[in-house]
Amino acid sequence: MPNQANKKLARRSFLKIGAFGAAGFTLPQLLQAEAKAGIKSSQKSVILIYLVGGPPHQDMFDLKP
Repeated sequence: MPNQANKKLARRSFLKIGAFGAAGFTLPQLLQAEAKAGIKSSQKSVILIYLVGGPPHQDMFDLKP
């Protein structure tokens, strides 16, 4: 008989599912309200810089006076 404890829904997974569900229900209404208000977005693109790694924050400055 397999262990049923491993099939439990973790709290983090539950909150993720709940947040995505709430966003899915409210997003269409927000988009409709924005379209009715006539809000025009001037942004065309975004630059995302994601740096992985690097030195720790302790090594970025000298503690000695």
